[in-house]
Amino acid sequence: MDKKWKFNETFITQQLHDSLTLFDPEKSTLITFNDTSARIFLLLKKGSSEKAIIQTIVKEYDVAQSIAKADLYSLLDTLKECGVIKS
Repeated sequence: MDKKWKFNETFITQQLHDSLTLFDPEKSTLITFNDTSARIFLLLKKGSSEKAIIQTIVKEYDVAQSIAKADLYSLLDTLKECGVIKS
């Protein structure tokens, strides 16, 4: 079952080319994403389902479904730990 994620709106998002950076003004910290993580983040922010995100990553990056799924859940764990999202 897909979860709906609530984003912490205090983070400032900056996208340059294929990279994405989030700035937490409360802690003065930066989180920088690689191309794949940036794509997943933007899909999450858009409200895409986990299944749709996995399918998109498989298609766009030509990786196995298991790798796309692992990347998604790894990023979700990181975003939760950093306070960017909560379920």
